[in-house]
Amino acid sequence: AVTPPSAEAYAVPITVLTEDRPGMLAGITAAISEGGSNILNVEARTANERGTIELTVEIPDMKHLERVIASIKKIDGVYDVTRSTRTVNPTR
Repeated sequence: AVTPPSAEAYAVPITVLTEDRPGMLAGITAAISEGGSNILNVEARTANERGTIELTVEIPDMKHLERVIASIKKIDGVYDVTRSTRTVNPTR
């Protein structure tokens, strides 16, 4: 028997540290959406040729989160991706 996917999703904050270059945010958001996650919020800022992008993504489980983080880390110019300690409101 196939177990249907859980309808429950969690709002998970992640922080991405990057180089400051055109197209970086587009690449990150594409990696997240191609992985099947919904982006609930994005805040991006740059300073000293570095970017800090804080996103809140909708994630069904830890395995999915690990895949999303791994796909972002593969992007050229991404220095680090971490699950953030920011508090977010639940998605559902």
